[in-house]
Amino acid sequence: MVKQITLKKLVALACLSFSSLSSWAYELVIPEGTTEITRENGYWGDKDITSVVIPNSVTAIGFYAFYGCTGLTSVTIPNSVTAIGNWAFRYCSSLTSITIPNSVTTIGDYAFSDCSSLTSITIPNSVTEIGGGAFYGCSSLKEIIGLDAVDTIGFLAFYNCGLNQVLCYNHGKKCLGWSGAERPHELTIPDGVESIDNNAFSGCAWLTSITIPNSVTAIGYGAFDGCTGLTSVTIPNGVTTIGEKAFYGCSGLTSITIPDGEIEIGEYAFDECSPDTVVAKNISDTWRSWRYKLGRFKTLVYTGTLTEWISEDRSNMTSMVDEWVGDGYVHGSIMVEGKNLREMTSVTIPDGIKTIGGSAFRYCSSLTSITIPNSVTTIGEKAFYSCTGLTSITIPDGEIEIGKEAFYECSPDTVVAKNISDTWRSWRYKLGRFKTLVYTGTLTEWISEDRSNMTSMVDEWVGDGYVHGSIMVEGKNLREMTSVTIPDGIKTIGGSAFRYCSSLTSVTIPNSVTSIGDHAFYDCSSLTSVTIPNSVTSIGDYAFYDCYSLTSVTIPNSVTSIGDYAFDGCTGLTSVTIPNSVT
Repeated sequence: MVKQITLKKLVALACLSFSSLSSWAYELVIPEGTTEITRENGYWGDKDITSVVIPNSVTAIGFYAFYGCTGLTSVTIPNSVTAIGNWAFRYCSSLTSITIPNSVTTIGDYAFSDCSSLTSITIPNSVTEIGGGAFYGCSSLKEIIGLDAVDTIGFLAFYNCGLNQVLCYNHGKKCLGWSGAERPHELTIPDGVESIDNNAFSGCAWLTSITIPNSVTAIGYGAFDGCTGLTSVTIPNGVTTIGEKAFYGCSGLTSITIPDGEIEIGEYAFDECSPDTVVAKNISDTWRSWRYKLGRFKTLVYTGTLTEWISEDRSNMTSMVDEWVGDGYVHGSIMVEGKNLREMTSVTIPDGIKTIGGSAFRYCSSLTSITIPNSVTTIGEKAFYSCTGLTSITIPDGEIEIGKEAFYECSPDTVVAKNISDTWRSWRYKLGRFKTLVYTGTLTEWISEDRSNMTSMVDEWVGDGYVHGSIMVEGKNLREMTSVTIPDGIKTIGGSAFRYCSSLTSVTIPNSVTSIGDHAFYDCSSLTSVTIPNSVTSIGDYAFYDCYSLTSVTIPNSVTSIGDYAFDGCTGLTSVTIPNSVT
Protein backbone atom coordinates (compact mmCIF):
# COMPACT_ATOMS: atom_id res chain seq x y z
CA MET A 1 0.00 0.00 0.00
CA VAL A 2 0.98 3.65 -0.40
CA LYS A 3 1.50 5.64 2.80
CA GLN A 4 0.63 9.36 3.11
CA ILE A 5 3.52 11.11 4.84
CA THR A 6 3.63 14.69 6.05
CA LEU A 7 7.26 14.71 7.25
CA LYS A 8 10.38 13.73 5.48
CA LYS A 9 10.50 10.12 4.56
CA LEU A 10 13.39 9.38 6.86
CA VAL A 11 11.49 10.62 9.95
CA ALA A 12 8.35 8.75 8.92
CA LEU A 13 10.14 5.48 8.46
CA ALA A 14 11.51 5.68 11.97
CA CYS A 15 7.94 5.32 13.30
CA LEU A 16 6.96 2.40 11.04
CA SER A 17 7.93 -1.21 11.16
CA PHE A 18 9.21 -2.74 7.92
CA SER A 19 6.52 -5.42 8.16
CA SER A 20 3.76 -2.85 7.91
CA LEU A 21 5.02 -1.56 4.53
CA SER A 22 4.12 -3.37 1.35
CA SER A 23 6.26 -0.90 -0.67
CA TRP A 24 8.74 1.94 -0.22
CA ALA A 25 6.62 4.12 -2.56
CA TYR A 26 4.70 6.93 -0.93
CA GLU A 27 2.73 10.14 -1.50
CA LEU A 28 4.43 13.22 -0.17
CA VAL A 29 2.33 15.96 1.48
CA ILE A 30 4.29 19.14 2.08
CA PRO A 31 3.54 20.62 5.50
CA GLU A 32 1.32 23.70 5.75
CA GLY A 33 3.26 26.88 6.38
CA THR A 34 6.09 25.97 3.99
CA THR A 35 6.70 28.95 1.67
CA GLU A 36 9.48 27.63 -0.57
CA ILE A 37 10.67 24.18 -1.49
CA THR A 38 14.42 24.18 -2.08
CA ARG A 39 17.25 21.72 -2.30
CA GLU A 40 17.94 22.26 1.39
CA ASN A 41 14.41 21.58 2.61
CA GLY A 42 13.29 19.61 -0.42
CA TYR A 43 13.28 16.03 -1.55
CA TRP A 44 15.73 15.95 -4.43
CA GLY A 45 16.96 12.48 -5.37
CA ASP A 46 14.14 10.65 -3.52
CA LYS A 47 13.19 7.91 -5.97
CA ASP A 48 10.28 6.54 -3.91
CA ILE A 49 8.00 9.57 -3.99
CA THR A 50 5.15 8.84 -6.44
CA SER A 51 3.04 11.97 -5.94
CA VAL A 52 3.25 15.30 -4.15
CA VAL A 53 0.63 17.53 -2.57
CA ILE A 54 1.83 21.10 -2.15
CA PRO A 55 -0.06 23.44 0.24
CA ASN A 56 -1.24 26.96 -0.65
CA SER A 57 1.41 28.47 1.60
CA VAL A 58 4.14 27.61 -0.98
CA THR A 59 4.98 30.51 -3.35
CA ALA A 60 8.09 29.09 -5.00
CA ILE A 61 9.43 25.69 -6.00
CA GLY A 62 13.14 26.35 -5.88
CA PHE A 63 16.34 24.96 -7.32
CA TYR A 64 16.63 21.14 -7.32
CA ALA A 65 13.41 20.81 -5.25
CA PHE A 66 12.45 17.43 -6.78
CA TYR A 67 15.53 16.83 -8.91
CA GLY A 68 15.98 13.12 -9.67
CA CYS A 69 12.69 11.97 -8.09
CA THR A 70 12.40 9.25 -10.70
CA GLY A 71 9.30 7.60 -9.15
CA LEU A 72 7.24 10.79 -9.20
CA THR A 73 4.26 10.40 -11.55
CA SER A 74 2.09 13.43 -10.77
CA VAL A 75 2.29 16.79 -9.03
CA THR A 76 -0.42 19.28 -8.10
CA ILE A 77 0.88 22.80 -7.86
CA PRO A 78 -1.37 25.31 -6.05
CA ASN A 79 -2.30 28.80 -7.33
CA SER A 80 -0.02 30.35 -4.72
CA VAL A 81 3.16 29.32 -6.61
CA THR A 82 4.63 32.08 -8.83
CA ALA A 83 7.97 30.53 -9.81
CA ILE A 84 9.33 27.08 -10.66
CA GLY A 85 13.10 27.17 -10.19
CA ASN A 86 16.04 25.80 -12.13
CA TRP A 87 16.27 22.00 -12.23
CA ALA A 88 13.18 21.75 -9.98
CA PHE A 89 11.84 18.55 -11.60
CA ARG A 90 14.79 17.49 -13.71
CA TYR A 91 15.13 13.73 -14.23
CA CYS A 92 11.62 13.04 -12.92
CA SER A 93 11.46 10.37 -15.59
CA SER A 94 8.12 8.85 -14.45
CA LEU A 95 6.24 12.17 -14.44
CA THR A 96 3.42 11.81 -16.97
CA SER A 97 1.47 14.99 -16.32
CA ILE A 98 1.69 18.23 -14.44
CA THR A 99 -0.70 21.14 -14.01
CA ILE A 100 0.89 24.55 -13.88
CA PRO A 101 -1.48 27.14 -12.34
CA ASN A 102 -2.21 30.66 -13.64
CA SER A 103 -0.16 32.14 -10.81
CA VAL A 104 3.22 30.94 -12.23
CA THR A 105 5.15 33.61 -14.16
CA THR A 106 8.53 31.95 -14.65
CA ILE A 107 9.77 28.42 -15.35
CA GLY A 108 13.49 28.12 -14.67
CA ASP A 109 16.37 26.61 -16.61
CA TYR A 110 16.06 22.83 -17.07
CA ALA A 111 13.04 22.85 -14.70
CA PHE A 112 11.48 19.77 -16.38
CA SER A 113 14.50 18.61 -18.34
CA ASP A 114 14.62 14.86 -19.08
CA CYS A 115 11.10 14.20 -17.82
CA SER A 116 10.98 11.52 -20.48
CA SER A 117 7.43 10.29 -19.65
CA LEU A 118 5.80 13.71 -19.88
CA THR A 119 3.37 13.61 -22.83
CA SER A 120 1.69 17.01 -22.73
CA ILE A 121 2.01 20.34 -21.01
CA THR A 122 -0.22 23.40 -20.79
CA ILE A 123 1.50 26.70 -20.16
CA PRO A 124 -0.88 29.24 -18.57
CA ASN A 125 -1.17 32.83 -19.82
CA SER A 126 0.55 34.05 -16.66
CA VAL A 127 3.92 32.57 -17.72
CA THR A 128 6.12 35.18 -19.41
CA GLU A 129 9.51 33.44 -19.24
CA ILE A 130 10.66 29.87 -19.84
CA GLY A 131 14.31 29.21 -19.11
CA GLY A 132 16.92 27.55 -21.24
CA GLY A 133 16.55 23.77 -21.49
CA ALA A 134 13.31 23.89 -19.47
CA PHE A 135 11.87 20.84 -21.26
CA TYR A 136 15.11 19.55 -22.75
CA GLY A 137 15.00 15.81 -23.48
CA CYS A 138 11.26 15.36 -22.81
CA SER A 139 11.22 12.79 -25.57
CA SER A 140 7.58 11.74 -25.04
CA LEU A 141 6.24 15.30 -25.09
CA LYS A 142 3.84 15.40 -28.04
CA GLU A 143 1.76 18.44 -27.21
CA ILE A 144 2.38 21.85 -25.74
CA ILE A 145 -0.38 24.41 -25.32
CA GLY A 146 -0.19 28.06 -24.33
CA LEU A 147 3.06 29.60 -25.60
CA ASP A 148 1.29 32.70 -26.91
CA ALA A 149 1.75 34.87 -23.82
CA VAL A 150 5.39 33.88 -23.23
CA ASP A 151 7.81 36.74 -23.95
CA THR A 152 11.11 34.91 -23.53
CA ILE A 153 12.15 31.31 -24.07
CA GLY A 154 15.73 30.28 -23.40
CA PHE A 155 18.16 28.29 -25.52
CA LEU A 156 17.35 24.57 -25.97
CA ALA A 157 14.12 24.93 -24.00
CA PHE A 158 12.37 22.20 -26.03
CA TYR A 159 15.40 20.47 -27.53
CA ASN A 160 15.01 16.73 -28.18
CA CYS A 161 11.30 16.74 -27.38
CA GLY A 162 8.81 14.65 -29.34
CA LEU A 163 6.81 17.63 -30.60
CA ASN A 164 8.01 17.42 -34.22
CA GLN A 165 6.99 20.95 -35.08
CA VAL A 166 8.29 24.48 -35.55
CA LEU A 167 7.59 26.20 -32.23
CA CYS A 168 6.38 29.78 -32.06
CA TYR A 169 5.57 31.95 -29.05
CA ASN A 170 4.74 35.51 -28.02
CA HIS A 171 1.46 35.45 -29.93
CA GLY A 172 3.18 33.81 -32.89
CA LYS A 173 5.67 36.64 -33.36
CA LYS A 174 8.80 34.71 -32.34
CA CYS A 175 10.10 31.44 -33.76
CA LEU A 176 11.93 29.22 -31.30
CA GLY A 177 12.96 26.64 -33.88
CA TRP A 178 12.42 22.96 -34.56
CA SER A 179 11.58 20.53 -31.76
CA GLY A 180 11.39 16.83 -32.43
CA ALA A 181 13.19 13.63 -33.29
CA GLU A 182 11.97 13.66 -36.88
CA ARG A 183 14.28 15.11 -39.53
CA PRO A 184 12.19 16.76 -42.27
CA HIS A 185 14.18 18.14 -45.20
CA GLU A 186 11.84 21.08 -45.74
CA LEU A 187 10.44 23.45 -43.11
CA THR A 188 8.15 26.47 -43.29
CA ILE A 189 8.15 29.14 -40.61
CA PRO A 190 4.52 30.21 -40.02
CA ASP A 191 3.17 33.54 -41.28
CA GLY A 192 3.13 36.25 -38.63
CA VAL A 193 6.53 35.39 -37.17
CA GLU A 194 8.60 38.55 -36.81
CA SER A 195 11.86 37.19 -35.43
CA ILE A 196 13.79 33.92 -35.54
CA ASP A 197 15.50 33.20 -32.22
CA ASN A 198 19.20 32.80 -31.62
CA ASN A 199 20.33 29.28 -32.58
CA ALA A 200 16.74 28.43 -33.58
CA PHE A 201 17.74 25.83 -36.19
CA SER A 202 21.40 25.51 -35.26
CA GLY A 203 22.89 22.14 -36.18
CA CYS A 204 19.91 21.00 -38.28
CA ALA A 205 22.24 19.45 -40.85
CA TRP A 206 19.36 17.45 -42.32
CA LEU A 207 17.50 20.61 -43.37
CA THR A 208 17.73 21.30 -47.11
CA SER A 209 15.12 24.04 -47.52
CA ILE A 210 13.60 26.68 -45.26
CA THR A 211 10.74 29.06 -46.11
CA ILE A 212 10.86 32.35 -44.24
CA PRO A 213 7.67 34.46 -44.39
CA ASN A 214 7.58 38.14 -45.36
CA SER A 215 6.62 39.06 -41.79
CA VAL A 216 10.12 38.27 -40.45
CA THR A 217 12.27 41.32 -39.66
CA ALA A 218 15.12 39.76 -37.64
CA ILE A 219 17.16 36.55 -37.90
CA GLY A 220 19.01 35.84 -34.67
CA TYR A 221 22.56 34.86 -33.76
CA GLY A 222 23.49 31.44 -35.18
CA ALA A 223 19.88 30.85 -36.27
CA PHE A 224 20.94 28.44 -39.03
CA ASP A 225 24.50 27.79 -37.88
CA GLY A 226 25.78 24.46 -39.18
CA CYS A 227 22.81 23.71 -41.46
CA THR A 228 25.18 22.04 -43.90
CA GLY A 229 22.37 20.47 -45.93
CA LEU A 230 20.69 23.79 -46.64
CA THR A 231 20.96 24.43 -50.38
CA SER A 232 18.93 27.61 -50.82
CA VAL A 233 17.45 30.36 -48.73
CA THR A 234 15.25 33.35 -49.54
CA ILE A 235 15.53 36.23 -47.10
CA PRO A 236 12.37 38.36 -47.42
CA ASN A 237 12.38 42.11 -47.96
CA GLY A 238 11.11 42.79 -44.44
CA VAL A 239 14.31 41.56 -42.80
CA THR A 240 16.38 44.42 -41.35
CA THR A 241 18.77 42.45 -39.13
CA ILE A 242 20.76 39.25 -39.60
CA GLY A 243 22.68 38.27 -36.48
CA GLU A 244 26.26 37.10 -36.09
CA LYS A 245 26.92 33.63 -37.49
CA ALA A 246 23.30 33.38 -38.64
CA PHE A 247 24.26 31.12 -41.57
CA TYR A 248 27.74 30.21 -40.38
CA GLY A 249 29.03 26.98 -41.90
CA CYS A 250 26.10 26.49 -44.32
CA SER A 251 28.59 24.94 -46.71
CA GLY A 252 25.93 23.40 -48.97
CA LEU A 253 24.26 26.74 -49.68
CA THR A 254 24.22 27.28 -53.45
CA SER A 255 21.59 30.02 -53.75
CA ILE A 256 20.68 33.02 -51.58
CA THR A 257 17.89 35.49 -52.29
CA ILE A 258 18.48 38.68 -50.34
CA PRO A 259 16.20 41.67 -49.63
CA ASP A 260 16.23 44.99 -51.43
CA GLY A 261 16.59 47.46 -48.56
CA GLU A 262 19.30 48.39 -46.11
CA ILE A 263 20.08 45.63 -43.65
CA GLU A 264 22.32 45.20 -40.61
CA ILE A 265 24.46 42.06 -40.83
CA GLY A 266 26.50 40.63 -37.99
CA GLU A 267 30.07 39.38 -38.17
CA TYR A 268 30.65 35.95 -39.71
CA ALA A 269 26.98 35.78 -40.76
CA PHE A 270 27.91 33.83 -43.89
CA ASP A 271 31.36 32.58 -42.96
CA GLU A 272 32.22 29.29 -44.69
CA CYS A 273 29.40 29.78 -47.20
CA SER A 274 30.22 29.83 -50.92
CA PRO A 275 26.93 30.28 -52.75
CA ASP A 276 27.03 29.89 -56.52
CA THR A 277 24.11 32.26 -57.03
CA VAL A 278 22.78 35.31 -55.24
CA VAL A 279 19.38 36.67 -56.25
CA ALA A 280 19.04 40.35 -55.36
CA LYS A 281 17.90 43.80 -56.43
CA ASN A 282 20.46 45.58 -54.31
CA ILE A 283 23.54 44.62 -52.33
CA SER A 284 24.44 47.42 -49.96
CA ASP A 285 27.88 47.81 -48.47
CA THR A 286 26.79 45.92 -45.34
CA TRP A 287 26.59 42.68 -47.35
CA ARG A 288 30.23 42.78 -48.35
CA SER A 289 32.72 40.26 -47.12
CA TRP A 290 34.43 42.24 -44.35
CA ARG A 291 34.60 39.73 -41.52
CA TYR A 292 32.88 37.09 -43.63
CA LYS A 293 29.48 38.61 -44.15
CA LEU A 294 28.81 37.51 -47.70
CA GLY A 295 31.75 36.29 -49.74
CA ARG A 296 32.25 36.01 -53.49
CA PHE A 297 29.77 34.16 -55.63
CA LYS A 298 29.64 33.08 -59.26
CA THR A 299 26.32 34.46 -60.49
CA LEU A 300 24.24 37.48 -59.56
CA VAL A 301 20.60 37.31 -60.63
CA TYR A 302 19.31 40.88 -60.56
CA THR A 303 15.57 41.06 -59.91
CA GLY A 304 14.98 44.58 -61.25
CA THR A 305 14.82 45.90 -64.80
CA LEU A 306 17.72 46.88 -67.06
CA THR A 307 16.72 50.52 -66.57
CA GLU A 308 16.92 50.13 -62.80
CA TRP A 309 20.27 48.35 -63.03
CA ILE A 310 21.79 51.07 -65.18
CA SER A 311 20.49 53.97 -63.10
CA GLU A 312 22.25 53.14 -59.81
CA ASP A 313 25.83 52.64 -58.66
CA ARG A 314 26.60 48.91 -58.93
CA SER A 315 30.12 48.84 -57.48
CA ASN A 316 29.21 46.52 -54.60
CA MET A 317 27.25 44.12 -56.76
CA THR A 318 29.75 43.77 -59.61
CA SER A 319 32.75 43.47 -57.32
CA MET A 320 31.20 40.49 -55.53
CA VAL A 321 31.12 38.29 -58.62
CA ASP A 322 34.75 39.01 -59.54
CA GLU A 323 37.55 37.16 -57.81
CA TRP A 324 41.32 37.47 -58.05
CA VAL A 325 42.74 34.05 -58.89
CA GLY A 326 46.43 33.59 -59.60
CA ASP A 327 47.56 36.52 -61.75
CA GLY A 328 44.16 37.94 -62.70
CA TYR A 329 40.45 38.21 -62.13
CA VAL A 330 37.87 35.53 -62.79
CA HIS A 331 34.62 37.27 -63.66
CA GLY A 332 31.21 35.89 -62.73
CA SER A 333 27.86 36.34 -64.45
CA ILE A 334 25.35 39.14 -63.94
CA MET A 335 21.86 38.21 -65.08
CA VAL A 336 19.50 41.09 -65.87
CA GLU A 337 16.10 40.46 -67.48
CA GLY A 338 17.24 36.93 -68.29
CA LYS A 339 20.41 38.01 -70.09
CA ASN A 340 24.01 37.86 -68.92
CA LEU A 341 25.47 41.38 -69.04
CA ARG A 342 28.93 39.89 -69.29
CA GLU A 343 27.98 38.15 -72.56
CA MET A 344 26.00 40.95 -74.21
CA THR A 345 27.56 42.33 -77.39
CA SER A 346 25.55 45.54 -77.62
CA VAL A 347 23.27 47.59 -75.45
CA THR A 348 21.08 50.62 -76.04
CA ILE A 349 20.63 52.70 -72.91
CA PRO A 350 16.89 53.45 -72.63
CA ASP A 351 15.98 57.05 -73.45
CA GLY A 352 15.11 59.10 -70.38
CA ILE A 353 17.88 57.73 -68.17
CA LYS A 354 19.89 60.54 -66.60
CA THR A 355 22.60 58.53 -64.87
CA ILE A 356 24.65 55.50 -65.84
CA GLY A 357 25.68 54.15 -62.47
CA GLY A 358 29.19 53.37 -61.36
CA SER A 359 30.42 49.93 -62.54
CA ALA A 360 27.12 49.30 -64.35
CA PHE A 361 28.94 47.55 -67.22
CA ARG A 362 32.25 46.85 -65.51
CA TYR A 363 34.11 43.92 -67.10
CA CYS A 364 31.49 43.48 -69.84
CA SER A 365 34.27 42.47 -72.19
CA SER A 366 31.92 41.05 -74.83
CA LEU A 367 30.25 44.41 -75.32
CA THR A 368 31.12 45.76 -78.76
CA SER A 369 28.83 48.78 -79.06
CA ILE A 370 26.98 51.14 -76.77
CA THR A 371 24.50 53.95 -77.47
CA ILE A 372 24.16 56.61 -74.78
CA PRO A 373 21.06 58.80 -75.20
CA ASN A 374 20.95 62.58 -74.90
CA SER A 375 19.08 62.31 -71.60
CA VAL A 376 22.22 61.09 -69.80
CA THR A 377 23.95 63.77 -67.74
CA THR A 378 26.20 61.59 -65.58
CA ILE A 379 28.33 58.50 -66.17
CA GLY A 380 29.60 57.00 -62.92
CA GLU A 381 33.07 55.82 -61.99
CA LYS A 382 34.17 52.65 -63.78
CA ALA A 383 30.83 52.47 -65.61
CA PHE A 384 32.46 50.80 -68.63
CA TYR A 385 35.67 49.78 -66.90
CA SER A 386 37.63 47.18 -68.90
CA CYS A 387 35.02 46.79 -71.65
CA THR A 388 37.91 45.66 -73.81
CA GLY A 389 35.74 44.50 -76.73
CA LEU A 390 34.07 47.87 -77.17
CA THR A 391 34.45 49.02 -80.79
CA SER A 392 31.69 51.63 -81.07
CA ILE A 393 30.24 54.22 -78.68
CA THR A 394 27.43 56.66 -79.44
CA ILE A 395 27.58 59.52 -76.97
CA PRO A 396 25.11 62.33 -76.20
CA ASP A 397 25.32 65.89 -77.45
CA GLY A 398 25.14 67.88 -74.22
CA GLU A 399 27.42 68.47 -71.26
CA ILE A 400 27.97 65.36 -69.20
CA GLU A 401 29.75 64.53 -65.94
CA ILE A 402 32.03 61.51 -66.23
CA GLY A 403 33.55 59.66 -63.28
CA LYS A 404 37.10 58.40 -62.89
CA GLU A 405 38.11 55.37 -64.94
CA ALA A 406 34.69 55.34 -66.62
CA PHE A 407 36.24 53.90 -69.80
CA TYR A 408 39.46 52.46 -68.38
CA GLU A 409 41.03 49.90 -70.73
CA CYS A 410 38.53 50.75 -73.47
CA SER A 411 39.86 51.42 -76.98
CA PRO A 412 36.80 51.86 -79.19
CA ASP A 413 37.41 52.03 -82.94
CA THR A 414 34.50 54.40 -83.52
CA VAL A 415 32.80 57.12 -81.53
CA VAL A 416 29.53 58.56 -82.86
CA ALA A 417 28.93 62.05 -81.47
CA LYS A 418 27.92 65.62 -82.18
CA ASN A 419 30.02 67.06 -79.41
CA ILE A 420 32.75 65.80 -77.11
CA SER A 421 33.17 68.19 -74.22
CA ASP A 422 36.30 68.40 -72.13
CA THR A 423 34.80 66.01 -69.55
CA TRP A 424 35.08 63.14 -72.04
CA ARG A 425 38.81 63.43 -72.36
CA SER A 426 41.12 60.76 -71.09
CA TRP A 427 42.33 62.34 -67.86
CA ARG A 428 42.19 59.46 -65.40
CA TYR A 429 40.92 57.10 -68.09
CA LYS A 430 37.60 58.64 -68.97
CA LEU A 431 37.50 58.07 -72.70
CA GLY A 432 40.73 57.15 -74.45
CA ARG A 433 41.80 57.51 -78.07
CA PHE A 434 39.75 56.05 -80.86
CA LYS A 435 40.27 55.57 -84.60
CA THR A 436 37.17 57.12 -86.13
CA LEU A 437 34.88 59.93 -85.12
CA VAL A 438 31.48 59.92 -86.82
CA TYR A 439 30.11 63.43 -86.44
CA THR A 440 26.30 63.50 -86.42
CA GLY A 441 25.85 67.17 -87.28
CA THR A 442 26.28 69.05 -90.57
CA LEU A 443 29.48 70.39 -92.10
CA THR A 444 28.33 73.90 -91.24
CA GLU A 445 27.87 72.94 -87.60
CA TRP A 446 31.26 71.20 -87.54
CA ILE A 447 33.10 74.22 -88.91
CA SER A 448 31.35 76.78 -86.69
CA GLU A 449 32.53 75.41 -83.31
CA ASP A 450 35.86 74.75 -81.65
CA ARG A 451 36.72 71.09 -82.32
CA SER A 452 39.93 70.79 -80.30
CA ASN A 453 38.59 68.06 -78.01
CA MET A 454 37.10 66.01 -80.82
CA THR A 455 40.06 66.09 -83.21
CA SER A 456 42.64 65.45 -80.49
CA MET A 457 40.88 62.23 -79.49
CA VAL A 458 41.39 60.54 -82.86
CA ASP A 459 45.10 61.34 -82.98
CA GLU A 460 47.58 59.21 -81.09
CA TRP A 461 51.33 59.52 -80.58
CA VAL A 462 52.96 56.27 -81.67
CA GLY A 463 56.74 55.90 -81.71
CA ASP A 464 58.17 59.15 -83.08
CA GLY A 465 54.98 60.72 -84.41
CA TYR A 466 51.22 60.94 -84.54
CA VAL A 467 48.87 58.42 -86.10
CA HIS A 468 45.78 60.28 -87.25
CA GLY A 469 42.30 58.83 -87.19
CA SER A 470 39.30 59.57 -89.39
CA ILE A 471 36.66 62.27 -88.92
CA MET A 472 33.46 61.51 -90.80
CA VAL A 473 31.20 64.49 -91.54
CA GLU A 474 28.14 64.10 -93.77
CA GLY A 475 29.51 60.75 -94.90
CA LYS A 476 32.92 62.08 -95.93
CA ASN A 477 36.26 61.77 -94.18
CA LEU A 478 37.63 65.26 -93.52
CA ARG A 479 41.11 63.81 -93.37
CA GLU A 480 40.82 62.61 -96.98
CA MET A 481 39.16 65.67 -98.54
CA THR A 482 41.30 67.54 -101.11
CA SER A 483 39.27 70.71 -101.22
CA VAL A 484 36.60 72.37 -99.16
CA THR A 485 34.31 75.34 -99.65
CA ILE A 486 33.26 76.93 -96.38
CA PRO A 487 29.47 77.49 -96.62
CA ASP A 488 28.42 81.13 -96.99
CA GLY A 489 27.00 82.63 -93.81
CA ILE A 490 29.54 81.07 -91.44
CA LYS A 491 31.16 83.71 -89.23
CA THR A 492 33.78 81.59 -87.47
CA ILE A 493 36.01 78.72 -88.52
CA GLY A 494 36.30 76.87 -85.25
CA GLY A 495 39.50 75.83 -83.55
CA SER A 496 41.03 72.63 -84.99
CA ALA A 497 38.18 72.36 -87.51
CA PHE A 498 40.56 71.05 -90.23
CA ARG A 499 43.48 70.04 -88.03
CA TYR A 500 45.63 67.30 -89.61
CA CYS A 501 43.59 67.34 -92.87
CA SER A 502 46.78 66.54 -94.72
CA SER A 503 45.04 65.80 -98.07
CA LEU A 504 43.49 69.27 -98.27
CA THR A 505 45.04 71.31 -101.11
CA SER A 506 42.67 74.25 -101.34
CA VAL A 507 40.06 75.97 -99.23
CA THR A 508 37.54 78.68 -100.13
CA ILE A 509 36.58 81.02 -97.31
CA PRO A 510 33.47 83.20 -97.84
CA ASN A 511 33.18 86.90 -96.97
CA SER A 512 30.91 86.05 -94.03
CA VAL A 513 33.85 84.66 -91.99
CA THR A 514 35.24 87.09 -89.41
CA SER A 515 37.61 84.84 -87.45
CA ILE A 516 39.80 81.79 -88.00
CA GLY A 517 40.24 79.83 -84.79
CA ASP A 518 43.33 78.38 -83.10
CA HIS A 519 44.78 75.37 -84.97
CA ALA A 520 42.02 75.70 -87.59
CA PHE A 521 44.26 74.43 -90.44
CA TYR A 522 47.05 73.03 -88.26
CA ASP A 523 49.34 70.70 -90.26
CA CYS A 524 47.28 70.83 -93.46
CA SER A 525 50.53 69.89 -95.13
CA SER A 526 49.15 69.70 -98.71
CA LEU A 527 47.47 73.11 -98.63
CA THR A 528 49.05 75.21 -101.42
CA SER A 529 46.92 78.31 -101.40
CA VAL A 530 44.34 80.07 -99.28
CA THR A 531 42.45 83.28 -99.82
CA ILE A 532 41.53 85.14 -96.68
CA PRO A 533 38.61 87.49 -97.38
CA ASN A 534 38.35 91.12 -96.25
CA SER A 535 35.76 90.15 -93.64
CA VAL A 536 38.28 88.31 -91.43
CA THR A 537 39.50 90.32 -88.43
CA SER A 538 41.48 87.71 -86.46
CA ILE A 539 43.65 84.67 -87.17
CA GLY A 540 44.19 82.41 -84.16
CA ASP A 541 47.27 80.78 -82.65
CA TYR A 542 48.81 78.04 -84.81
CA ALA A 543 46.00 78.59 -87.35
CA PHE A 544 48.18 77.54 -90.35
CA TYR A 545 50.99 75.88 -88.39
CA ASP A 546 53.09 73.45 -90.47
CA CYS A 547 51.24 74.16 -93.72
CA TYR A 548 54.60 73.77 -95.42
CA SER A 549 53.16 73.51 -98.98
CA LEU A 550 51.72 77.00 -98.70
CA THR A 551 53.75 79.34 -100.94
CA SER A 552 51.98 82.62 -100.52
CA VAL A 553 49.31 84.25 -98.43
CA THR A 554 47.65 87.63 -98.56
CA ILE A 555 46.33 89.02 -95.32
CA PRO A 556 43.59 91.59 -95.92
CA ASN A 557 43.40 95.03 -94.31
CA SER A 558 40.45 93.84 -92.22
CA VAL A 559 42.73 91.67 -90.05
CA THR A 560 43.68 93.30 -86.77
CA SER A 561 45.30 90.37 -84.93
CA ILE A 562 47.41 87.36 -85.88
CA GLY A 563 47.95 84.76 -83.16
CA ASP A 564 51.18 83.21 -81.95
CA TYR A 565 52.84 80.80 -84.40
CA ALA A 566 49.95 81.30 -86.82
CA PHE A 567 52.20 80.54 -89.83
CA ASP A 568 55.09 78.82 -88.01
CA GLY A 569 56.50 75.87 -89.96
CA CYS A 570 55.20 77.17 -93.30
CA THR A 571 58.59 76.57 -94.85
CA GLY A 572 57.33 76.92 -98.44
CA LEU A 573 56.02 80.39 -97.83
CA THR A 574 58.06 82.84 -99.94
CA SER A 575 56.07 85.97 -99.41
CA VAL A 576 53.52 87.35 -97.02
CA THR A 577 51.91 90.75 -96.85
CA ILE A 578 50.90 92.01 -93.42
CA PRO A 579 48.66 95.08 -93.54
CA ASN A 580 49.04 98.11 -91.31
CA SER A 581 45.79 97.21 -89.63
CA VAL A 582 47.48 94.37 -87.70
CA THR A 583 48.39 95.55 -84.23
